[in-house]
Amino acid sequence: MSRLWAVLVLALCSANARPPSTAAGDTVVVFESAKAGGEDVDIMGQRLSADGKPLWGGGKPIGLCTADAVESAPAICEDGVGGVIVAYQYRFVSGANAGDTDIVAQRFGPDGKAVWGDAPRPVGASRNAETRPVVLGDGRGGAFVVYEWRDDKGDTDLLAQRVSANGKTLWNGGDKPTTVASSRGAETGACVVSDGAGGIIVCFDWSTDSGQADVMAERVSGDGRLLWEKDEKARDIAASSHIERHVVAVPDGHGGVIAAYEIEFTSGEYKGDTDIMAQRLGPDGKAMWESDGMVVSSGTGIERNPFAVSDGAGGAIVCVEYEPTSGDNKGDVDILAQRLGPDGKMLWAEGKNSVPVGSSRNLDRNPMAVRDGQGGVLVVFETELTSGEHKGDVDLLAQRLGADGKMVWEKGERSATVSTSIWRETGPIVASDGEGGAVVVFSMEGTTAAQKGDLDIGGVRLNGDGKLLWENGERSANVADSPALERSPRTVTIGGSR
Repeated sequence: MSRLWAVLVLALCSANARPPSTAAGDTVVVFESAKAGGEDVDIMGQRLSADGKPLWGGGKPIGLCTADAVESAPAICEDGVGGVIVAYQYRFVSGANAGDTDIVAQRFGPDGKAVWGDAPRPVGASRNAETRPVVLGDGRGGAFVVYEWRDDKGDTDLLAQRVSANGKTLWNGGDKPTTVASSRGAETGACVVSDGAGGIIVCFDWSTDSGQADVMAERVSGDGRLLWEKDEKARDIAASSHIERHVVAVPDGHGGVIAAYEIEFTSGEYKGDTDIMAQRLGPDGKAMWESDGMVVSSGTGIERNPFAVSDGAGGAIVCVEYEPTSGDNKGDVDILAQRLGPDGKMLWAEGKNSVPVGSSRNLDRNPMAVRDGQGGVLVVFETELTSGEHKGDVDLLAQRLGADGKMVWEKGERSATVSTSIWRETGPIVASDGEGGAVVVFSMEGTTAAQKGDLDIGGVRLNGDGKLLWENGERSANVADSPALERSPRTVTIGGSR
């Protein structure tokens, strides 16, 4: 345990919680709350029942992490017994460590009270900056935490630590993290999935100052050993002469991983074009599909910003943004999707092209998705209005694709409304409700004179038919709406299959 953390005791939790709820279907939302000046940023939280009723703080969010520091970038997972584990950045604002940023974690019970004592547990705490935590439950009440570590020369590596159910750091005697990836380049943008054997697979972007960019992966055992390291190097997912980036990943159900990523062509006939590709790595880290990867989406425009979910049958469903670069629709942005089988073959639209999810005359962006439990997927996305009285406003829409890739809601003619108001609704985070629907939390930015610049958190629940279940289906629920700036929400549904 490092320096100040050995003796620091912080008051983190509110005493105003209602009697605890451990009901499956409850949703826990955590988010940043920033007050004027920006140096007072806390982590707040709220627990919502399956019908959208707030359970903590007498209906108001409670302070989960409220030290004299900048606490930000929360990441959340279930603890398996009705509570959650939250990892986050902790930046000192005073004392000898002022300006330093560490990664810490705390476990909260169903009542919102801290389980690991008054002070959070240090996960990554060195004299350098630790940032951008990603957390995954370990199935035993604890969690794996992967984060970025920046050294004095500006290089960024990926480190990881495992925290037990009682808050102890387990790897390397608990004194230091495991180095997941460290090289002459920068390792960033980690996404973490289970390997099905008590460990994790970490996929990430790798780049150099010269402009080279690849996507890579490493497997870490439950006791913190690197399993795929070869010649002191993680395994390549894609490492061509072009630019590969923005990797996302899902477990393949057999100890490996399916990873999707952008590829921007830097030479040849398609120079400047960006497509979406995918690769599957087996439990041994070896590529199982074609060496150059499999095409997910490759149209005449720009495909970007992939988001992937497992299809529950050994394959993956990948959603992307698509922007035509020529023709009547040039500059428009739509949402497309494709399903890949375990062998990497495209299953929808006879394998010829991706299928539409959102294709209005507005700008549809930032797709997020969950499985529907029937081989299909629920996709939520932003839509920016490009004309009319409300031009520039951003709302949230959704669509469900069946196992065959066909749109299910609104007769396939249009998307279902998630949230539309005079506020700008952005940054949707989606969790399965465990019943074929989804819970969506998102940021709300005020646009009127009275609300301009304010940031709140909203939430809705959609059932499998696309109907809104909270607030009588009339509007989103107010998760947080104080005078502070509430932002960067993260959520998990207790007992939900994600």
